[in-house]
This record gives sequence, structure tokens and C-alpha cells, in this order.
Amino acid sequence: MGVRVTATDFVKILVMTTLELLRHQLETSRDWFLPGARDMADAAMTFPTPKGGNHPTWLIGHLTLAEDQMRAMVTGEPVEAEAYKATMDMGSEPSADASKYPPYDEMLAAWEASRAKTLALLDKLSEADLNQPPKNVPAEAASMSIFKNVATVLNLIVQHQLGHVGQLSDARRAAGRKPLVA
Repeated sequence: MGVRVTATDFVKILVMTTLELLRHQLETSRDWFLPGARDMADAAMTFPTPKGGNHPTWLIGHLTLAEDQMRAMVTGEPVEAEAYKATMDMGSEPSADASKYPPYDEMLAAWEASRAKTLALLDKLSEADLNQPPKNVPAEAASMSIFKNVATVLNLIVQHQLGHVGQLSDARRAAGRKPLVA
């Protein structure tokens, strides 16, 4: 399965508003990520390398928590996946003990719900809103350019997820799966 972009699609991408571009990025990154994540449900604890790394279970929870945290920065609302913080927040170490994690299908559904909420947030924003500072950035991150405005935070959701897609791909290969995109 591959994502094909026609010349017409490419021209449309070039003339998008920032909101349209963010929606395109969020939808495309979702569509690249979900098939591989769903395919790993029966091998969710597969480490991507012989020396460990981020297995799919940890990745799903981590990405859900991170997206909720970044969306909360924009909206000022509470983080919904707070329960994942102890085991899947930035700096945590993935464990080989599956009992430390919620069921994989439950976490995958939480990730999908989180992405749907992020996409729904775009429907409430204007282009001008994207240039506003986020409502609730932790003090230690406030000076970082990636948290400069709403647009940069929403873009970071995409960049963060795509950074982890390679780890999911490596775990899929370690589990004997063939690449989904050739």
C-alpha cells in the first residue's frame, strides 16, 4: 500500500492555507502509521532491535500521550491520556513486561480518538488563531521555537509521530513482517 500524489494533488498542496496543510499532514501521518500499528497487534511487544528500543505497545501509548499533551498546550484543557505518563512519557524506558501496559487494542483506539480530537480542533481554529501563542506550555519549554505558536505545536505532533514511524517499521521487520510501503 502506498500513498500516491498526482501532479494535481501536488499543486493543491502548494497553494494550501496553513490549516489545510496541517490537516493534510495530520491525516497523511495517520494513514501512514495506522496500517503498521494495526498489523502489530499480535506482536505488540516486539522490540525493534536486539538491544531493545521502543516496541509498538510503548510507541502507541507514548504517541497518544504526547499528542494529548501538545493538544492541551494549544487548548489549555487537561491531558486526557495522563494514565500513560508513568510508563510511556518522554524519557521512560519500554519494558518487556506486557502487564505494565493497557491492552494494545485499547491504546490504539485511544490514539485514534486523540488524532480525531486534534483534527476536530482544526475545525475550530482560524488562520489567525494559528499565530497565537499556545495557552499552556510548560515553563521549561516556553522558550523553544517549536512551541512558538499554535501552528508550530500542531506541526510538532506530526513531526514527533513521523520520527517514531521508523521505530514501528523496525519492530515490524523484527517481527518478520514485510514493508507495507515499497
